[in-house]
Amino acid sequence: MTKEKQTDEILRESPEGYRTMTDALPVLVWQSGIDKLCTYFNKGWLEFTGRTMEQELGNGWAEGVHPEDLRQCLEIYASAFERREPFVMEYRLRHRCGEYRWILDRGAPLYSSPGTFLGYIGGCIDIHDRKLAEQALRESEEQVRQTLEFNQAVMANMGEGLYALDSRGLVTYINPAAERLFGWSSAELLGRKMHDMIHYQHPDGTPFPAAECAGLQVLQTGTALSDSEEVFIRKDRTFFPVACSSSPIKSGGGIVGLVVVCRREITAQKQAEEALYKSRAELRALAARLQAAREEERTQLARDIHDELSGTLTALKMDISLLPDRVAKDHKLFSEKLSSMSGLIDHTLARVHTIVAELRPVVLDVGLVAAIEWQTGEFQERSEIVCETHLPTEEIPLDPERSTAAFRILQEALTNVARHANATKVVVDLRSEAGSLILTVRDNGKGIDEKAIYAHNSMGLLGMRERALSFGGTAEVTALPGGGTLVSVTIPTK
Repeated sequence: MTKEKQTDEILRESPEGYRTMTDALPVLVWQSGIDKLCTYFNKGWLEFTGRTMEQELGNGWAEGVHPEDLRQCLEIYASAFERREPFVMEYRLRHRCGEYRWILDRGAPLYSSPGTFLGYIGGCIDIHDRKLAEQALRESEEQVRQTLEFNQAVMANMGEGLYALDSRGLVTYINPAAERLFGWSSAELLGRKMHDMIHYQHPDGTPFPAAECAGLQVLQTGTALSDSEEVFIRKDRTFFPVACSSSPIKSGGGIVGLVVVCRREITAQKQAEEALYKSRAELRALAARLQAAREEERTQLARDIHDELSGTLTALKMDISLLPDRVAKDHKLFSEKLSSMSGLIDHTLARVHTIVAELRPVVLDVGLVAAIEWQTGEFQERSEIVCETHLPTEEIPLDPERSTAAFRILQEALTNVARHANATKVVVDLRSEAGSLILTVRDNGKGIDEKAIYAHNSMGLLGMRERALSFGGTAEVTALPGGGTLVSVTIPTK
């Protein structure tokens, strides 16, 4: 006789005995009829929920199921009921204290002795504590996984080389920086003795026994080692100095491995780089000072020529212009000579004005915008190259030194166009943006040779870069894809 038929016999022969038996069971027992509606709940169920039999009968029991679990609970029950199959499901049921607790519900179809389907019978056990433990375990495992992924990401992106060994000195992990440092890939080193790969020999060629390796001794002593100076061996058998820090990996009170962080010992190289950087900074400061002195001398020279030489020549011209009235009219030859002298003086005055303008245009004292307008006009007139300008409507406030540097860079750029570009047009753009002066000079010529941009003998280009660099700016020269050259200058306004 099957269990279901035994239950049916007990129900028919002794309903009271059945209830007494189910009330004594340490499970929550329920029973339903052929219409899926519940017809019975044992004492354990009623004590768990804190409700009466009348409240639970029919579909009343569903009021105690957690809203998030109710739909799935009913679907599993109805589906099994239609197929007359046993089912197992977990859901949260409200306890009499108001707390929802997880229960495990097992249901099975119930038949009479002749095999008539009578409904379902089921039993539930409280698994709340187990579910909480499982959830805590999952959360712990997830936290461990996230921590592991984070640590692996950190190790993979470290600038220093890092590798881990087990208690036997075999490689269990090596980060990309260490791969680059040693020349070995991770696949080539994993599972191999690290000492035998990178530390087996002294630089003089004598053997280096593992027993003498300070890093491996950490596996025995458990004492961390910091900044130990070593000489390691690359895959290509070349030696290189490193500074290593070794720390034991402990678990269960014992040492199970070793982690080593190493970096190339490049103190001397760093010192040389710092010295070179300092030297370059001093040279730039000197170049800036020499440039300032040169500009000062030019300014003074321009003033002297204008104030003294030009004034003297002007006075001389006036004196000569009076001579014809003082000389007899028959001195024709003398008058012709005086006329020639006057012409020479006019030419000298014009030349003086040109020299003054070339040394330092007086218009530069008015402002950089005005000076660029004058310079581009002069350039177009002399070279017959069309010069298009895009300038701000108002002057850009600049100190004399920055204004002069920008102007000289423009002069050098235009000179290069005239000498080398074979251009028919130049576009000059000047603007102030984000605290910086931005000047660009673009031509439609043949374009500069890439090799000439940073050539040591390209003094004009070097001068442009140094002028801008002395104020913390930049001057870049670029060959344009379709032909032509672009000079881009950025100089902080303060």
